[in-house]
Amino acid sequence: MTADVDIPEEVPPQPDPYTVASETQDLSRYQLDARDVLDTIHRYLSGWYYDPRKEKWIRNEDYAMLNEKGVNAILKVVAAVLHKVIFLSNLSREKIEKFSEEIHRQVAKLVFENYEEYEVREPRYIAIIPLIVGLNVFAALKRAENGMTADAIKEVSHTIERIVTDKKKSLIPWGGD
Repeated sequence: MTADVDIPEEVPPQPDPYTVASETQDLSRYQLDARDVLDTIHRYLSGWYYDPRKEKWIRNEDYAMLNEKGVNAILKVVAAVLHKVIFLSNLSREKIEKFSEEIHRQVAKLVFENYEEYEVREPRYIAIIPLIVGLNVFAALKRAENGMTADAIKEVSHTIERIVTDKKKSLIPWGGD
C-alpha cells in the first residue's frame, strides 16, 4: 500500500540577520551621506561625462564649466546644507523648495562675482551652473520630505531587530522565551 505523502517545497534560504543588518547599515549611511550628490555636481562642473559604451566616467577638460577652485567653492556651499541632520529632518515641500532656491541664488552670486577667478568657460554657464546645483540639492533634500528618511531608517531598524531577535530565539533549544 502506498501512502500519498506531501513533499514540502524546498524552503528558500533565510537571510543571515547579521548580513541583513550590515547591508541595512550601509543603506542608512548612504541615505544620510551627501557624497553622491557632491560627486555628481563635481563631475558635471569639472567636465566628466558618462560613456555608456565604455561603461565608465571620462573626463574631458574641454567640457569643464569652470576651474577646480570654482568647483570647490561651490561644493563648500552645497556641503554646508546637505548633511545627515538635514536628511533626518522633517521638511515640507515648501521648505525644500526654499532651501533649493536659496542655494541656487547663492551659487549664481558666487559664480557671477568670481567669473574671472573661477575661469568660467562660457557666459551661458553663469546660468547653467546654479541650475545644475539647485536641481541636485532639491533632489537630495527630497530625502527629508515629511521625515521620509528618518521614518524609513526607524522602520528598517525595527525590522532588523525583530529578525535578529527571532534568529537568536531559534538558536536556543528551549525557544529562548
